[in-house]
Amino acid sequence: MTILLSLKLLLCTAIVLRVLLYRKGDSTHRPIAAGIAYLLILAAGWMAIDAAYALAGGKGDTNLAELFMLAILLAALIAGRGNVVSLFWTGDGGRLYRFITRSRDHAETR
Repeated sequence: MTILLSLKLLLCTAIVLRVLLYRKGDSTHRPIAAGIAYLLILAAGWMAIDAAYALAGGKGDTNLAELFMLAILLAALIAGRGNVVSLFWTGDGGRLYRFITRSRDHAETR
């Protein structure tokens, strides 16, 4: 079980670091995307702390399905270079993608 908890700790830490180290360059600020990234950092960070606590002897558990989901999320974030919006990109510019990618400048011109 300690191997699974160690893997969970590593995956969650990698997710937090990948999203934290995202550099947007000269693109516009997207408040909804920033909020999603913030919540993802909080959730993955909390899971990492929970796994570290369980490794230190506290209560905690994990399973292969959870590790698989974390690995898929990490792979998607690495492929998108840490851009959370890339998780929602469908290629056809659907409603959810357009909602998330609205910038503050675009919302003010309406």
